Amino acid sequence: MLYLRPATMEDSANLLLWRNDPETCANSRNGKPIPPRRHDLWMDINVRYGFPTRVILMAETGDNVAIGVVDFAAASPDLMVFDVSITMAPKMRGRGYGQEALALGCKRMAAKALKAEIKSENAASRMIFARCGFILVREIDGFAQFRKEPA
Repeated sequence: MLYLRPATMEDSANLLLWRNDPETCANSRNGKPIPPRRHDLWMDINVRYGFPTRVILMAETGDNVAIGVVDFAAASPDLMVFDVSITMAPKMRGRGYGQEALALGCKRMAAKALKAEIKSENAASRMIFARCGFILVREIDGFAQFRKEPA
């Protein structure tokens, strides 16, 4: 069983490691590893000072082991639409944790419209988002755009 908690600055090493994993890079829009100094700045802006425009939730197992992150970034000034992404620790992929973490995050953000942009060939993420109620809106430039309306 998983639970979510707000990310803290102590999560920085895990977040950088997971973000720079080759599979994560291959499935991101940027496609390249993030330098540590840029990551540190990102942590300051988004984890330390980001709320309410950024909601970053760490997925943990019952024994307090961080295994992934669900990241919500405000996509509208009124904070009613958020872009969502998930990243799982490489060793935890393929176990269903990504879907469970996303479902828990969506429950927390149920009053918001959610959007996701996923590489078209990323079948695993597409399936996870679809199973969590996201609807494919369109595909453009190699990315599938999904949306989930507020509950």
